[in-house]
Amino acid sequence: MKWLMDNASWVFSGVGIVVFTGLGYLVKRLLGKEASGQQQNADRGAVAIQAGRDVQVGQNNDQRSP
Repeated sequence: MKWLMDNASWVFSGVGIVVFTGLGYLVKRLLGKEASGQQQNADRGAVAIQAGRDVQVGQNNDQRSP
């Protein structure tokens, strides 16, 4: 707390804001959520479907019994 009182002039000036913002950004990048591992590549004019779960194409998804 004493350190903060002694350095309050630069901590709350533009320099301190930039330093603490940079530190916060680095911490967020290091401790942030990992990537999902999904990658999608498609050529021009192609249709690509990406989902985190099952995808059924061209099937009747109606769950009711006839």
